[in-house]
Amino acid sequence: MKRTTLNQIIDLLAAVFFLGMIATGYILYFPLPPGTNKSHLLWSLTRHRWGEIHAWLGLGVLAILFLHLALHWSWIVVAVSQRLGLTRDPQAKHLKSGIITALVLLGILGAFAWITQVSVKEQTTPCCPPKQRRKAPISTTPSRHPSSPATPHTAQPRIQPTIPTQRVPAAPPIEYWKDVYPRLASACLRCHGPNKTRGGFRLDRREDYFGSNENAALVLPRNSAQSPLLSIVKGERPSMAAAEAHKLPPRDIDLLRAWIDAGALWSQRAAPKKQDAP
Repeated sequence: MKRTTLNQIIDLLAAVFFLGMIATGYILYFPLPPGTNKSHLLWSLTRHRWGEIHAWLGLGVLAILFLHLALHWSWIVVAVSQRLGLTRDPQAKHLKSGIITALVLLGILGAFAWITQVSVKEQTTPCCPPKQRRKAPISTTPSRHPSSPATPHTAQPRIQPTIPTQRVPAAPPIEYWKDVYPRLASACLRCHGPNKTRGGFRLDRREDYFGSNENAALVLPRNSAQSPLLSIVKGERPSMAAAEAHKLPPRDIDLLRAWIDAGALWSQRAAPKKQDAP
């Protein structure tokens, strides 16, 4: 490959990486600003994923810059030597100066990485404390009829009428047989029911959820983040057989998470129907 063609390819890659950094930087600043990582998606990617793409594009630009310097190093050495008046034998210094420059740049990058690692500190106070509403001042000016004479008297505070607040009834607790089982049965009963029990797991057996002497627990009450059942239904175990088939819709996952965090209540089962009777 000719040197000119190689330089053109490198310049084209540099332009693509620079444009990619500009585009991802715009996404991180405007469509997905800070605080939207858990609530917004852009083309199925969160703000965290776009940040990773932005970082990789930056590393690509750095690699192209090093390659560009390597291909033009002879010209750089000659130009610097002429500027400094060292034009006796610049060709003999190309390799030595290149190695020294590469070591210096690597040392600077390594020092920067080390300083950033040791300078990280845990923030003990929240960066954005919640705003407190200012209470409206109580008016102490007495009301006076326009036709009544202005007589001096003691100011009395205006008494605001109290509006009775309506109590919102507490939501009923989430129960397995009443709320969770119907959702799971529609998607999982054919493979994890009394007729077919794959993996030794059945929807209607309590010990299959909370563990026994033979099997580990899939549900840890009030701790959905550490419950293995959540990672299974979210499709986060690609090594498991038929991992995609175990993935549930988001609303079913939210219900299952709420049930676990509320204590995983397992009440008495109502009279079972024929199709799901054990």
